[in-house]
Amino acid sequence: MVRRQSSVDVDAALKRFDEAPDNQRVELAPGLAAIKWGIDRIEPAYDGPLFSEVALLKIAYEFLACHLGDRIFDESAAFTDIRRILTGAMEPRADVFSVEPLTTREYAPLHGIALVDGGPPAVVKVYLFGWLVFRVTLHRITVGPPHYRYICLLDAGEEACEPNERVTPSADTGSADQIT
Repeated sequence: MVRRQSSVDVDAALKRFDEAPDNQRVELAPGLAAIKWGIDRIEPAYDGPLFSEVALLKIAYEFLACHLGDRIFDESAAFTDIRRILTGAMEPRADVFSVEPLTTREYAPLHGIALVDGGPPAVVKVYLFGWLVFRVTLHRITVGPPHYRYICLLDAGEEACEPNERVTPSADTGSADQIT
């Protein structure tokens, strides 16, 4: 059983992990271990999708957790199906979520995520480098206000999470040019 650790214990565990050699199991606390996996190289997959739809679902789900708090653990079929897809227990299904790739006109050194429609269906836009944009629609989810957007300015090292006042069903016109 893992017990709650003091900040000193956590700092020591993180130091052990950071100093551990790659690809070896590290005991962080009694009953808790991790492997610090090494990465030899990263290459794009030219024969697959631009970005994993399940990864985008995970990003949207995590962002909704910020809005919903403990309600993200709701046992309804809508949330249960999302969790089953994320854990690989269920194949992705179009009645649960869909992803529409969009692009903006030019690159910008920023990442962002915004709840652009509370639903139903709930719609989250994910922005990578300001240029790659994905509209993730969670077909059976509704998120009441308040709604937020998060922006990370990569060149300035600044980030902001602020209310997204433009969240209405008519606000998501399909344009990907602004983080709305």
